[in-house]
Amino acid sequence: MHIIRALLVLLTAISQVGAAFVPEVLGWSETIGSRASAYESPLVPAGYAFSIWGLLYIGCLFFALWQLISPRRREPEVATVGWLAFGTFTANTVWAIHQPLLGPGPLSFAVLEVILLFTFLAAAFSRRIEDLSIGDRLAIMPLFALAGWLLVASPGGFSLALKTVGLGPFFGSLITESLVILLVWLLPAAILAFFARSFAFLATVFWGLAAVVMANEGTGETPFMQALYVAAGLMAAATLVGLLAARRSATPAYE
Repeated sequence: MHIIRALLVLLTAISQVGAAFVPEVLGWSETIGSRASAYESPLVPAGYAFSIWGLLYIGCLFFALWQLISPRRREPEVATVGWLAFGTFTANTVWAIHQPLLGPGPLSFAVLEVILLFTFLAAAFSRRIEDLSIGDRLAIMPLFALAGWLLVASPGGFSLALKTVGLGPFFGSLITESLVILLVWLLPAAILAFFARSFAFLATVFWGLAAVVMANEGTGETPFMQALYVAAGLMAAATLVGLLAARRSATPAYE
């Protein structure tokens, strides 16, 4: 059973990479990026930010290989993390095909949140694996990085979902709506950052927030830009507080 689970994780880690190239291979007129850019939203990161998927895919492959060949692959905790990662990679494969085919919308956003749920649970359950070596920590770290990127992509996904069904802008303008969405996102995001207590998680959150800042550079929307800086500061503070709490309780933290 362990080898079946490990092979399924590896297969889906590969399939999510392959799914990203489906539009190009099949000659589809739309890609993930073009679908997202078709709808204006201040919460969507600048286009360059999506290049991080390359590193995340490599990290996922590294994790998949680790749980296949590691001597610890039969441990129940490793198996649990593996099955949750299988859920992540499977849902991400579906999303990578759905997004360019049908575009952003409520279903696309729902799948994105399912991926985030599976990823964060996989990262959280990895805390239960005892006596991790440096290699083990490096193999698990991509799950935290992926969770951080998916978290920071969620506000933009929600904003696009509203647009595709003809809702909004609420509160009088698109920028005000985006500001409200960002502020509502902040509390659960900070809670996740506290429990993630991972610099890999924080790094991808910063990457995404910085790209949102760049996408809105020169717009003159001062309150929104200030909220982005506050968000970055709060996420950093929540991560540091989580790390300090982990050190006091001797709980593993993947800096």
